Amino acid sequence: MKNALVSYLKTGNTFYGVEHTLCNDEECLYAFGLKKAKRKLDIIFTDTFKELSNISKQIGKAVPVFLIINTPDVLIKKVNSTDDNIKILNEAFPNLNKDEFYYEVLRQSKNAFVSICRKEVVDSILKKYQEASISVIDFSLGALVVSNNLKFINNTESVFTSNAMITLHEHEIEAINKQTAENNETYNINGLKVDSQYLLSCSGALTSALRTSILSGNNIERHLDLKEDFKQKRIFKLASRASLAVILSILLINFLVFNHYFNAVNALKDTSQILTSSRDKVTNLTAKILKSKKMVEDVQRSSGSKTTYFINDIISELPNTITLGELNYQPLLKRVEQEKPIEHTLNQILIKGNSMDSDEFSRWLAALERLIWVSEVNIVSYENSSKNKSDFSITIKIDETGKA
Repeated sequence: MKNALVSYLKTGNTFYGVEHTLCNDEECLYAFGLKKAKRKLDIIFTDTFKELSNISKQIGKAVPVFLIINTPDVLIKKVNSTDDNIKILNEAFPNLNKDEFYYEVLRQSKNAFVSICRKEVVDSILKKYQEASISVIDFSLGALVVSNNLKFINNTESVFTSNAMITLHEHEIEAINKQTAENNETYNINGLKVDSQYLLSCSGALTSALRTSILSGNNIERHLDLKEDFKQKRIFKLASRASLAVILSILLINFLVFNHYFNAVNALKDTSQILTSSRDKVTNLTAKILKSKKMVEDVQRSSGSKTTYFINDIISELPNTITLGELNYQPLLKRVEQEKPIEHTLNQILIKGNSMDSDEFSRWLAALERLIWVSEVNIVSYENSSKNKSDFSITIKIDETGKA
């Protein structure tokens, strides 16, 4: 699991092979794509291009590409030797300046094949791919890359590529013969149906996916540079995506938290407004209660201090022919109503009753007018209720300057 994760982080799960060759003296690019899923490889792409820019548009800019350089600049020779690479190279190409050429060696049980190409040619082609934003992570010279996957091809005496016929013997290359005519054959490579013109590009993609190669040469350092460059680009891409995902996650969490607290603050504001409104109502009610209480206390205080005195004076002058039915100190102006102020007549006494002698009633009124605290006596009503009795109602205005 760990190795699979590391491999995915380094190269991903898609692998492409591109054969860079010539068709009628024009560049011809055979592209082949594989995808690894659940330890299985599936073909996801095959196409032929004339321009590099079209490849990058189709396969993307951040996928690993194994490049097969198969142009006339690549020379391949067979050597009947299985010695070390240098001896095989010297036998195939005597006096070759190894500093000016890339070379690959395929060592088999009875013979060997050597492919060479000038470094300036290879580097020029690699630069074109780089400028086209195509990530080449490895390359091979000529048709020798097919040797990496011959064991997966069913028993056959020969296979065809885009421009050559490769003769086989016991899953080893016996000869490579160039040819211009296309041979449209289909090969079963471990379950993958591959047309002959994509055989080399398929071998390149398989080499990347399986990370196995029996080829060797002096291009290892160049291979490492290409792989390191791709790794850095991929790490940057993954890190950028991860950073973007983290930033978006943080922003989302921040939004959710902000939204939560924003709603909470709004709820608190609504509650605060309700409480403020309730507090104002309570304050107003308290003020009304205090006002009413003060008024009652004033009335009670006034009543307690003077009422007894006023009643004594009134009663002391009262004749026997007069009966009092009501004595109201500071009577109400109107009936008490809810949530309305209590209104009463200040400095006034209302007296109601009946009289059996009108003369005695008049003398009593005159006596009341002479009291020091009385400023005025008014008859509100005087009506006969029976033959010998009359109902009356009078008001006495109190003189605040008089002594109580």
